[in-house]
Amino acid sequence: SLLSALLAGALIAPGLAFAARPTLPTLSNKDQTRLNAGKLVLLSKSGEGKHLVTGLIKIAAPSEAIWKIVLSNDHIQASSKSIHEVTTYKDETTGGVRDLRLAYKLKVGWTEILYHSAREYRADEEYLTWVLDKDKPNDIDWTEGSYSTWPASEAEGTIFLYEARIEAG
Repeated sequence: SLLSALLAGALIAPGLAFAARPTLPTLSNKDQTRLNAGKLVLLSKSGEGKHLVTGLIKIAAPSEAIWKIVLSNDHIQASSKSIHEVTTYKDETTGGVRDLRLAYKLKVGWTEILYHSAREYRADEEYLTWVLDKDKPNDIDWTEGSYSTWPASEAEGTIFLYEARIEAG
């Protein structure tokens, strides 16, 4: 599915997490038409040696159903053939913020890649960020990014927003 494709891209490619929940980007008429039709809209911006990728899709499901998928290790692993294993090594909630630490084992070509991410999920804001956990061994240089959900114009839909800064490592 398109949600799985977004999740896979976020797990394999490094990205950008914001300290505060992002706002929805302004879309061209063409991109707004694509979004309204339930198609994936990808926006890209480069500068200062960094590459920012934003993905949006309208999903005919409530946000709770989307977050159930985003927060599931089984769904993360199923989102890409490259992801061989996802394990949780910390899962604590304090003050409404869920601190979720995940270890990823990927197989890319003949290479096995191991990295650890620290996720913060704020259910009341419908916002999740991730960043590379530098306290653990990692085979990638960096990853950080965010997911957020937004009410769509129709009563039964949700806009899923993904933001990432990509750095090759």
